Amino acid sequence: MHMIFTKIQVILLGMLFWFVSSELDCFGNERQDSVAQNLARGKSCTLVPKPNYGLFSNVANDCRLTDGVVYEGKGCFWLQPSTVGWNNISAAIITIDLGKMEPIGGMSFHTSFDGPMNVMWPQSIKMFVSEDGENYIYLGDMVNLSWDEKLPPELAPFGEEPRKVFHAYSAKVEAKGRYVRMVVQSPLIFCDEIEIFKGNAELLQKPVAGQKVSDIRAFLCDLKPLEDASIRLLRDLSLVRKRVSRLKPGDFDSFEKRISEIGGEIAERKSSCFPVSKAITPLNQLHRRILQINAGILRKQNFPALVVWRKNRWDELDALEEPPSPDGKIPSLFVGMMDHEYRAEACNVTNAGDEEVELMLSFEGLPGGAMPEYITVLQCEFIGVLRGRVIADPLTVVGKTREGFVVRVPSGMTRQIWLSFHPRGIDAGSYRGSLRMKAKGRDALCVPLTFQIYPFRFPDQPHLTLCLWDYTDKPYGFKSITDDNVDLAIKDLREHFLSPWAHRESACWPEKGDFDVHGNLTKSLRGGGFDAWTSKWKGARRYFFCLGRSLSDFRSFCGEPAGTSRFDRMVGQWAAALAMRARNAGIHPSQIVFEFLDEPGKEEAFRINAAWAKAVKTGAPEILLYTNGSHFSEFSEAHREMIKFHDILSPSFWKYGGVPESLRRLLRERGEAKEFFLSDCVSNMNLLDPYYYHRLRAWHCWKNGAQGVGFWDYWNYSIERGTDWTENVFQGLSYGVVYTTNNSVTTSKHWEAVREGVEDYEYLYLLKKRLDEIKGAGGRDELRTKAEHLLATLPDEVAGQYDKRQMPWPVPKNRSRADEARIQIMEMLLALRSE
Repeated sequence: MHMIFTKIQVILLGMLFWFVSSELDCFGNERQDSVAQNLARGKSCTLVPKPNYGLFSNVANDCRLTDGVVYEGKGCFWLQPSTVGWNNISAAIITIDLGKMEPIGGMSFHTSFDGPMNVMWPQSIKMFVSEDGENYIYLGDMVNLSWDEKLPPELAPFGEEPRKVFHAYSAKVEAKGRYVRMVVQSPLIFCDEIEIFKGNAELLQKPVAGQKVSDIRAFLCDLKPLEDASIRLLRDLSLVRKRVSRLKPGDFDSFEKRISEIGGEIAERKSSCFPVSKAITPLNQLHRRILQINAGILRKQNFPALVVWRKNRWDELDALEEPPSPDGKIPSLFVGMMDHEYRAEACNVTNAGDEEVELMLSFEGLPGGAMPEYITVLQCEFIGVLRGRVIADPLTVVGKTREGFVVRVPSGMTRQIWLSFHPRGIDAGSYRGSLRMKAKGRDALCVPLTFQIYPFRFPDQPHLTLCLWDYTDKPYGFKSITDDNVDLAIKDLREHFLSPWAHRESACWPEKGDFDVHGNLTKSLRGGGFDAWTSKWKGARRYFFCLGRSLSDFRSFCGEPAGTSRFDRMVGQWAAALAMRARNAGIHPSQIVFEFLDEPGKEEAFRINAAWAKAVKTGAPEILLYTNGSHFSEFSEAHREMIKFHDILSPSFWKYGGVPESLRRLLRERGEAKEFFLSDCVSNMNLLDPYYYHRLRAWHCWKNGAQGVGFWDYWNYSIERGTDWTENVFQGLSYGVVYTTNNSVTTSKHWEAVREGVEDYEYLYLLKKRLDEIKGAGGRDELRTKAEHLLATLPDEVAGQYDKRQMPWPVPKNRSRADEARIQIMEMLLALRSE
């Protein structure tokens, strides 16, 4: 599974906005060339790598960035002839030759932002000067040096609406040089002008202050953690400054002095101040001081020292987010569920005091005493991820003592407490209790908690198949997997109802010498990998095998070209032998699923997939065959032939939003019945709404008659093991739903949303099953009609029409509807018990 956004796709997306007027909103200082000479105008400009945004020619020497033509606010910024663009690169290196040594007093970089189009502000703009073009001196980061200006929306405080705007970053410097180099880092970069402003002539007589750099790429790699931490701190410092500006003048002055001091310390970027073992809030002591300023602001607004409040657990949350009211009213919590099910509830605690608070949590009035075994208490961490974002996502299990669960809340910070319920054997009923929070030296706070257990048991294996391409067989499929965390991952995956994926080596893959000249299998299968893997996954719904990565993996089998009669015999006998081995291990062959070439999209791929499928079905017709991708709109003969032999069709949910009508029509014409999965592969999934993208996918499955759901993938694409917690500092795309180290696995809101979606689907299944049982059996027609109406209308009400624009997490939406709907279903099942 993979997804690549090509240059053509970027162009087409951009064209959608060609006729949309773009708001001109220049933040920061006025353009300095009104008062200072722009030394860069008309000068030579070298670009590495070449701009790869496809509207314009890819040239290494491009004077558009120094031609003096500046965007005026009409049309789409990145579609202007004067704009240069880079897509999907780690950094753009821009070098301007001023022609001779010049005094330099400032620089500017003209760029733009559009969140829905993934056009982001630069994460950093590093500035360097050189006399000879070989040895450079680092002057600083233009983004960081602009911190006390009005920041553009993507770096602005939480809750401000991102808008499509133009912005000219600018920075004052004191330097000299003939060559000026800017290194710009962002996944998608656009610029239409760079300005270098002339400084005072005496700068030519002074040495340039800054770090000497011979290898810029190595220097940037070392600097990245510090730079990312700086941006993170400046973002929060900007937020508290904005809040201070609303205070009375007397209060403003004292806070402003502290803010300025911290801003200066951040600018120094001392490495000892920026640990990066985990990019969670608070990062360091400087960050704690910023949070303490926030606490002081909250007290000035009459908030009590501790505020307990609630918002939907799937809503976006910020560590410095203000509670809705200082009235001190404590919200009520409700958890309604079946026995043996997993469900969660959450509340927030904001510490407006000037010291960190240690809370001791316990429960009152619930089965199981003060610390019930069926409740896991977690805290949500605020973590820095790619593109400069901070999200409330990892859910870490809190410490536990004899007195209770221990949660620490730093001064000025909001901590979300996440309660995960998994009752087993609890008697049905409504339990009215409370979550008790006790801080040393303070009165206890009691949060009312109603725990409702309905008289049903959730099944051990729900009916919606879930796969996340985990590859926990050896050799492991991801760098994040180690011998010390793989069993933890398997336990976690099983608790989320996963059907696992393995490599072809685990499918008893044979060798050339195992077959005779006629293609008969003459040796026993090598089953060590199969046995070791399946033994860890006993009871799984299905066992998936990815049999290759590229076309070359399928052009032959043990040396025999695909499509020959000998090939068919070899593949068929191997598949039959594997089916028998599965039976001996207690696995029915219909639980085995093969995938051949992933996401086939070309004629050769269709033909090869069809050849393999035909051969497997000849030898082991019960084994299921799976194919996926974005190729279900038009059908060639080879494509039709491939589909005929496959049992599970998985159209890209990202592209189609369901099962495309063209595919349904093809199957109706041929009288074929297939299973459908709704799967896809989207990078940076942690930036998407866990409710809309992950949980509601199961509801879309029900609407589309799909029996399975998949996401790429469980593990992150870590460059080094353990980097899941520092995704912000490594270059690469993020796909995973958990946070790992060499010996730990931590769940997330996105991963919990996947499980709750699978459970939601089961509610719909149970209601349909009950209606099928009582159909024609008499009883109260009015109640049955009401139940049928509920089953017919709820999926549309909850999931709505698929809309990509709703997928980003910041987009406001009602995230309570799925929970409301499943309680409606539960109450209906309760009413139908006597039917």
